[in-house]
Amino acid sequence: MTQEEVRELGDKCFRIVNKSLERVNENNQADKNWAAEKEDDDEDFDAEDYALVKEENNNEFDLQFAAAELMGILFKTHISFVAEIVQRL
Repeated sequence: MTQEEVRELGDKCFRIVNKSLERVNENNQADKNWAAEKEDDDEDFDAEDYALVKEENNNEFDLQFAAAELMGILFKTHISFVAEIVQRL
């Protein structure tokens, strides 16, 4: 891989993780709203929806882990090219 390809792949990994973190935050906010609605006996967000939010968060964490593993592989195989990515953080 060229330095440009490594940089692009690293940038994509960071974008994936950042977007995933946004989705986790949205899911957590929905979870908080569900807890508040549950106290008000509102049935709009039921236990199945709550379980789905938890499963979505687990999937997001798996995605983040996969992106981190990819970055780790880049560090092992293209260490001289990864420095540019790290410096921009």
